[in-house]
Order: sequence, then structure tokens, then C-alpha cells
Amino acid sequence: MKISFEEFEEIVMKELLSGDDHNLEILRAQFSSAEVRSREFTGVGFYTYFRPDVNMPKVEGKQAFQFGDLKVDLQGVKAGVGFVLFIKNGYLDFLEGYTYDDPWPGDIDILSIGFETNGIRDLEKLSKIWSL
Repeated sequence: MKISFEEFEEIVMKELLSGDDHNLEILRAQFSSAEVRSREFTGVGFYTYFRPDVNMPKVEGKQAFQFGDLKVDLQGVKAGVGFVLFIKNGYLDFLEGYTYDDPWPGDIDILSIGFETNGIRDLEKLSKIWSL
């Protein structure tokens, strides 16, 4: 089923921020009140820049990091697409989405969505990113 880019972005963010972890909980709260500042399409991906509510709590531990353990298969994109979410000063900064080999599709039709580790999120590995 084809969906809008905004719906796709919402699905991706909900998956990237899923899991039983305090920092993911903080980032989910930030996302729920954040505004999209701008979007840039590159032909092979996109950047979505956020304007978070700075009155929301910041993440704990490192204040600048990125993670991206989500992989999505889209109709017409052979090798799938990946994502990296950037955190700056303890707040959501921007989301990068990219293809591995193909142009970004004009129509978005999700075939599958899951995490890189056998489809399951490795929360222990993820928490090490912001704990260092």
C-alpha cells in the first residue's frame, strides 16, 4: 500500500525510537512535540531536520551521538534503505534516510521493516552508544 512521505517518516521514527530504554523514552517525548524544520531530498535519500521543544528533558549520558539500526525494504529499491538519527545537545537534530544502490523511489510502498540484528533491536548495543 502506497503511503505519503510524511506517513513513512512517522513510521520510521516510531520504529527507531521503539524499545524499553530511558533515553528512547525521552526521544519519543521529544519527537511527539518536535516540529519539522525542513526536509532536503538528495535523489538517493533525504534529510529531515527537527525543531525540538527545548523545554523537554534531554537525553542522559552523551549529548551528541547517532544511531541507525533500522532497515526497510521498499518496492522498487533492490537493496533496501537505511537510516541514521542524529542527536545534538541532548535533543533530536535530524534524520537521514538513504538507499544503498538505487534512486529514492517516487512512491513509497513498504515491503518490510525491521532491525539489522535478525530483525530484532539490540538494546544493549544501542545503549552503549549514548553511555560512552
